[in-house]
Amino acid sequence: MTFWRLMVYALFVFAGLVIVFLVLPKVFGLVYRVLRTLGYAIGVILLLAAIGATYEAIESSRAEREPPSGRLVDVGGYKMHLDCEGQGTPAVVLESGLWDDSTVWHKVQPEIAKLARVCSYDRAGLGYSDPRPDQVPDSRNIALNLHMLLASAGVSPPYVLVGHSLGGIHIRVYQNLRRSDVVGMVLVDSEHPDQENRLPPEMNKIQSRLYLKSELWGVAVPLGIPRLLDACGVTVDCRWQTVKAREAEVQAIGASLDEARHTVSLDSMPLVVVSRDPENGAAPGLIPPDVSRRVEHQWVQMQKELGRLSANGSRMVATGSTHYVQIDRPDVVIAAVRTVLGAARSTSK
Repeated sequence: MTFWRLMVYALFVFAGLVIVFLVLPKVFGLVYRVLRTLGYAIGVILLLAAIGATYEAIESSRAEREPPSGRLVDVGGYKMHLDCEGQGTPAVVLESGLWDDSTVWHKVQPEIAKLARVCSYDRAGLGYSDPRPDQVPDSRNIALNLHMLLASAGVSPPYVLVGHSLGGIHIRVYQNLRRSDVVGMVLVDSEHPDQENRLPPEMNKIQSRLYLKSELWGVAVPLGIPRLLDACGVTVDCRWQTVKAREAEVQAIGASLDEARHTVSLDSMPLVVVSRDPENGAAPGLIPPDVSRRVEHQWVQMQKELGRLSANGSRMVATGSTHYVQIDRPDVVIAAVRTVLGAARSTSK
């Protein structure tokens, strides 16, 4: 073995000793300190998550013990929340839009109760109603559940149906299934069966972002974060079953629109279409102005088409309102219901 080869071996041995005795202890020490810091951080996060989850469980249980207005009705082994006020026929039935429970009608229902019996309710999994994991919440199933709910509660036809947004799709399917039960209809800024193909493609991206935010909200709910931030609105909005019910409703939108696409004409049934103010748009600040202008152009055309579903149809524009007309301009919705009630009562004489 030559001298230089021995020197190379010696150098490797020396380098190995330096690494073993000087470098590795420092590296492992750094790794240990990093892991220890990460461990502390993970521990704190898990502790906060446990506290949040415990808080959420306590508050959710407390919310379930708070009696809602109205009553819980047994529908095929599941409880559904129904809230009725007033007297007189035909009964007015209020159908909320996507993700919404009966509370969106709080400005409208007390005034309609002065005109007739009026009922709002919570769809399966929303508000105070039990979830129905065995069902797809498309318009057909929603209509069938509503029919059983009204029958079980003793709310007899005839009905004037009032539907907001996607709720307008639901009540059209209900009327198609139970034609003899429905004598009038009010569509409140209702969705149109063909809107997915007619609205600007940018709306798909905007809606996708909204759905993503909803999913993130769903992840935060079991940890109690929305409730801690006082971001729940109504207490029951923060329940896990509400999150899952909303996700299921989104997935069923396509089926619901297709079902409405196959409904028949309303003939001469009293119908009023209440539309938002196109100058305001559906959601100011959420949709870019250039996109909003194109959306509103198509929306107005589709709202006019809805008004032509009946030979006895008309349309009202709620000046100053956004998509939630029943909140921004409840007076317009109440006037529309009054008009349809009057026409339905005149026809029945």
